Amino acid sequence: MIVYGMRKGVPAQELRRFVPLYSNESDWKKLVNFSTPDDAYLIVATPDGHLAWRAHGPYSDAIYSVRPWVITNEGDIWFTKKKDSQTLYAIAESDQPWPRATWKEFVLHSVHATSKTEVSVLGQSDQVVEYHPEIKPTSTWHQEKDGLHLRVMQTQRLQDNFHWPNPAVLKITNAEPAFTPPHVQTTGSVAEPAGRPETLQGEVLDMGDSATLQVGFEYRPILGEDVNSRSAAWTATPLQTVSKPGPFTAHVVGLTAKGTYEFRAVIHHPLLALYGAEIAMMR
Repeated sequence: MIVYGMRKGVPAQELRRFVPLYSNESDWKKLVNFSTPDDAYLIVATPDGHLAWRAHGPYSDAIYSVRPWVITNEGDIWFTKKKDSQTLYAIAESDQPWPRATWKEFVLHSVHATSKTEVSVLGQSDQVVEYHPEIKPTSTWHQEKDGLHLRVMQTQRLQDNFHWPNPAVLKITNAEPAFTPPHVQTTGSVAEPAGRPETLQGEVLDMGDSATLQVGFEYRPILGEDVNSRSAAWTATPLQTVSKPGPFTAHVVGLTAKGTYEFRAVIHHPLLALYGAEIAMMR
């Protein structure tokens, strides 16, 4: 979001990533639950407008003067990159609070370390654990074929119950993209007469750095579920191998006649799966 004179400070090639806000600012903040007016807010939305992730707090390195990474996220880990440096921020969500003085391990498939790479938890010194001088909480990493492996500790109390409930931000300096990602788009579906397969449609927009890729679809029922709180598991179609950009399809059978479903196209790169937007089946 940019307000008033902020627009002139945004490079022209990046303007499409920003939403200008010229009036009714208070109404817009209420709509997206901006509860603390003086905080900086970071909102990640899917191409079709669904809220994927939101966080707020005082201005910090991870949300100020940043740009997108080569991919938006790896599951519940969301990325931003410092505008003018090789500093990457991995914003890690979790269903469970992170207790103080405990380790967590992460694997970042899209990140490749260099000889100068350093890793830390944003807001910590990596030198001491509050009330635990005997613990050495230094963050460590090692590079494997499947990505950058991190081991980090939450060292501050932050909450009265010693459990940090919000996303943790991992700061990774002098790292590089592990690959050039391919891109896939979910394009639509065709409803067939009752008893016949339904056709799901997608398109490989580019192959990235891969000569061949496996593509397919995933679908799930969504009847009665909130758009931001899906619970049903995804069902995958058989994978197909492609060697160039272009459209692809798959047929799905056995869907409930009165059911409501959503689906997404998927590319399986050797390092990780990449998805198109989630859209409703046309039934």
